[in-house]
Amino acid sequence: METKPQADLNTISMARIDFKNDLTGEDSVLITRWLYQQKGVNHVLCNPRTKITVFTFYPVEVNATVMTAQMQDQLHYQVSRNIPSEKEMQNGCPVKKDSKVYTLISKIFNH
Repeated sequence: METKPQADLNTISMARIDFKNDLTGEDSVLITRWLYQQKGVNHVLCNPRTKITVFTFYPVEVNATVMTAQMQDQLHYQVSRNIPSEKEMQNGCPVKKDSKVYTLISKIFNH
């Protein structure tokens, strides 16, 4: 039997939201501001060019899937939460140290 580690007050998770709408810089500011206003959100990165938002959050305080649905309802963007498959999760972390994503996120979170 496999069990998932239990989240505690110190557990931080990362989520990705993909936007179907074209986004402007103003949209990025609105989305970022909205996410930071949500309880349990730790850090937000919104890229209007790629139409992707990545954020870290405390899963004991917020459910990222529910929050994604609330964002769609309140801000009227067409969004989907990108959740890796079991196979993708078994292949390791999608943000490996030698990846461009790791480099970008490291620069953002270490400033």
